[in-house]
Amino acid sequence: LFKIVSEIGIGSGNRRIFATTGIGTEDLVESNQNVVKAIMKTLSSNKDDVIEKFNLLYKLSKDQQKEIENLQIQITNLSLGNTERSSTEEFQIGSTKVSCSKVFAANIGALRKAGDSQRTKLGEGIVILGSIIDQKGSIVIMATDGLDIDAGELAKIIAKETDGGGGGNKFSAQVGIKNIEKFENFFKDPKKIINNIN
Repeated sequence: LFKIVSEIGIGSGNRRIFATTGIGTEDLVESNQNVVKAIMKTLSSNKDDVIEKFNLLYKLSKDQQKEIENLQIQITNLSLGNTERSSTEEFQIGSTKVSCSKVFAANIGALRKAGDSQRTKLGEGIVILGSIIDQKGSIVIMATDGLDIDAGELAKIIAKETDGGGGGNKFSAQVGIKNIEKFENFFKDPKKIINNIN
């Protein structure tokens, strides 16, 4: 009596198989049975419908997670138009339009998606969105195509001026700032700091 538990490739056309035998196999089977029993108890199911119930619960969880993410993005987008929850400043760096806003965001994913949405609305230019997430300042920078300004380089400048860390590519970048006071100071006069790119 034996049971294969895993296998790995060790070369072209060769695989190494790991298995248990004898009492080890019996212990493994018993352990797996205990796991299944625990799942059935949690789901109030039996061996005939446990897989169906698990799949339904998994799908429900995934659907709810998507709904939560969509609501988080909507909240962030709504805060852009709420003067009590956000502050926005628009200015030029040379010929490039910059829209800089401090908003409410539940997580960095919602902040990035809101930044991407604002970039599309802007048409041409740079969008900078910042929010305090998990007691840390987070900033995302989104740039449209055809600009002389690199979002990644802009992130490095902001990070240097705020004692944070950041980087990215030409079109998308991110900055993390542990010092909340320096995060807030950046949004008091972003143009002054960003002009250092020249």
